Amino acid sequence: MKAHPQRKTGAALVVVVLSMVAAGLVGTAILAMATSSRYERVQFGITNRAYYLAESGAAYVRARREIDPFYFPSIETNLMANGDRFVVSAYPVSFVVTNADGTTYEAWHVVGDSIGVAHPNTTFESVQQIHFDMHETGYVPSASELFSDENSFNFDLWNLDNIDATDVHIKDTGPSEGPAVNLVVDRPEFAGQITLDWVNNTDIVDLGRAWATHGGTGAGRLSYDLQLKVQTFENVPSLHYMMGLSFRLRDGGESYGLSFFRSMTNDGAKAIADADRPPWANRIDADFQALRGTNSYVVLWYRANTNAPIRLITSRQIRVSDHLYETDLYDGVYEITNYCTLLLQLDEVYTDGSHTNRANHIVAYVEPPSVNPKWPNFSATNAVWQENPTNYPAPITWDQLPISPATGTLTNVVDARITSRNFDVLQPPEIGLHIFYDRGGANETFFKDFAIRLEGFSSPHGGTQIQW
Repeated sequence: MKAHPQRKTGAALVVVVLSMVAAGLVGTAILAMATSSRYERVQFGITNRAYYLAESGAAYVRARREIDPFYFPSIETNLMANGDRFVVSAYPVSFVVTNADGTTYEAWHVVGDSIGVAHPNTTFESVQQIHFDMHETGYVPSASELFSDENSFNFDLWNLDNIDATDVHIKDTGPSEGPAVNLVVDRPEFAGQITLDWVNNTDIVDLGRAWATHGGTGAGRLSYDLQLKVQTFENVPSLHYMMGLSFRLRDGGESYGLSFFRSMTNDGAKAIADADRPPWANRIDADFQALRGTNSYVVLWYRANTNAPIRLITSRQIRVSDHLYETDLYDGVYEITNYCTLLLQLDEVYTDGSHTNRANHIVAYVEPPSVNPKWPNFSATNAVWQENPTNYPAPITWDQLPISPATGTLTNVVDARITSRNFDVLQPPEIGLHIFYDRGGANETFFKDFAIRLEGFSSPHGGTQIQW
């Protein structure tokens, strides 16, 4: 039986239509691939242009510094005729060089950042950043920039914060001892604090620049390490004290503190009645009160303002095995060895992708002077940090998890009550040294060997380090 001619014609039409559809799909795919390839080539070219802009920024800084060795741009933007730009910054950084024979010497580099931006504010915008280290140009600051001289503590760097200057004095003890807080006899609180006046001394330490350099989307971020040696005067002896590092200091007295602490109870050796305790010792919260007795502690705490209760975040009882104690001085009471080191590692992190929320990650270290001895001179290479496993084999393991609202682990405390949000506007004191004591007139040296290390600028030599 033969097929009808009209049926053959219909089948041929179907084949033609299907062939045309297939050809159209193939053509569309080829066009899409070609367009995508062309877009990738264009974008690759723009990315390369942004990278070369960043390289040009680095060359620009090097050339400027050949003419002016004190040229340290903070955040300097340079616009091109076509609208492209590069943004540069450069900072002096100290580091230690180790020779082949094991000897060391202090040197300075200038490290910088350069950001190249091609096609800004368009769909084709590309941003590339490079970090550079100008090995060929060493910057050596004068001694007066780091300390006033080897015989005097630099008073210009410190403020008496939220306290009456007639009641609390900074005592200059010279190069052998360093800064001290002298509490005048009629001081009712038996407490004092000095804060770093970085706002008026940005040539020495510029926390605002460090905040802006490590920013995110429309905001900055401030992380740093601090260390301090503390003396508690076991020969007095002191029955109530808390002394150490203040950080995230805000106007009005809000702050965190990392301290050595003891507050003896009435049944302790040579203890005094609660009514005769210094006022600050009656303002510690219930968690702090639970630590009272003959034991000494390392404590991490928070205070909302100068007159608010001092609230415990977490603590560690100092044990004989920690090697932080002197011998048993009287009636089973152990005293902390003079000039044990407190070291704070503060890392501020964003907790969301939009860089809106942030939190502090707080890790603490402590070492006795037998491991981390007093610095023998005023060199900027004395400070040893937590990366050194000999001095700091492990961080403090706290005795309890952080007390609410702080979170975290037994070594890493996470707390978001005070962050560096709006730091450029507030310009707060941020860093200080505090002492809470049990009597006035303590004309003694409590603090020695204080150092700051700001977050690194993606350089193998780390960030800026300043020490006193």
